[in-house]
Amino acid sequence: YGRAFASYLAGTAASIITPGKLGEYPARILYLRPEARLRFASAAVVGWCAHLLALCAAAVFGCLASGAFWWKMPLLVLSAAGAALFGLVFFRAGTVLQWLGRWRWMRRLAARGAATLRLPARQKAVVFGLSVLRIGVM
Repeated sequence: YGRAFASYLAGTAASIITPGKLGEYPARILYLRPEARLRFASAAVVGWCAHLLALCAAAVFGCLASGAFWWKMPLLVLSAAGAALFGLVFFRAGTVLQWLGRWRWMRRLAARGAATLRLPARQKAVVFGLSVLRIGVM
């Protein structure tokens, strides 16, 4: 746990100096041992997709709750499309990786990702629930 905590601190330090916290995950990944980097990168993608899915769902809810006037329709459509896309990647990562494996240059990534993105539905529900809670607090 010590190495993971140090990686977390490195990510937090990088997020302070990069716009929009862009440097957080790359700094965490680079701080880990090389054999653990791919596993953490795939876990970071799952967490990122859960966060964006919760954010897009909250945007759809906000548009509908406040009365979707004509000027809010582009936001509503974009948010719904984003929620659908990130929901597909989050809940059906294996299907998305199979689809990406059709291209020769993506086969290696798809094969490695398929081995590391297999999470039980219960863990995905917990990750998504924490993302919804995080958006709700904001």
